[in-house]
Amino acid sequence: MKSEDTLQAVYVRSKLIIAVYVNDIIILDKTLIIIRHFKDEIRKRFQIKDLDQARDYLDIKINRNRETGTLKLSQTVYLKGLLKHYNMENCNSRETPLLKRVKLNFEDSEYLDPTNRLEY
Repeated sequence: MKSEDTLQAVYVRSKLIIAVYVNDIIILDKTLIIIRHFKDEIRKRFQIKDLDQARDYLDIKINRNRETGTLKLSQTVYLKGLLKHYNMENCNSRETPLLKRVKLNFEDSEYLDPTNRLEY
């Protein structure tokens, strides 16, 4: 396998989401019971290192607040590193087509700004 042929996948069953990238895995569900059950099943077959609640995944910073029910994702450090690498620290930024202050639900599919939706 060539280095650019990396294995990556997202698996969904009911509301359990498992994202796999090479040997990194993140497990998402609304209930900890389901997550723990899945981890127990995986442990029966593989030796795993459980890092508990995710703080980052593939250079994506994860900030979860259970009290407010919010989940914030950020790639600020990664992006600043890219800009520095390519001498673009002073470039002009551009907003993304994601609507500001949007609250996504598990079943949401229509969350992009309608004028920019077709670009993505």
